Amino acid sequence: MGFLKKLLGDDDYPFLDDSNPVAGQVETLRQDLESLAERIQVPMEVVPADGRALVFAGEPPKAFGIFMVDRGQVDNLKELAENSGMSELEMIRLTDHLRKAYIDSEGDPRFSTDIANGKVTIMQSPGLINEVKKIVLES
Repeated sequence: MGFLKKLLGDDDYPFLDDSNPVAGQVETLRQDLESLAERIQVPMEVVPADGRALVFAGEPPKAFGIFMVDRGQVDNLKELAENSGMSELEMIRLTDHLRKAYIDSEGDPRFSTDIANGKVTIMQSPGLINEVKKIVLES
């Protein structure tokens, strides 16, 4: 049954308990996450860390976008890359590296919580945060 849920994308993660330190990180970002969720209206997987978060939007690792939430500002990684003059080939490489980093973190703890009247997945993965920073800085 778990295999079918994974295959169909209907993951049922435990609810993020208030005693988990990640819950506090999510709470500090709640307003920005709610605004983003209402704007994009696709599934979100949030990776919080130190007052900021990465948001994988869509269906990672297949088709996804990445948003960065930091101190009241929400940026779309694709738009930032395009605005910096990144070529299409460089963008494909960047996306491939980000996909691999996401896949490498699939074993990290995941929880669910409600944001903007919808269920959102929260991933506890400092390693993924560090890997994405490294990938973006090298691109």
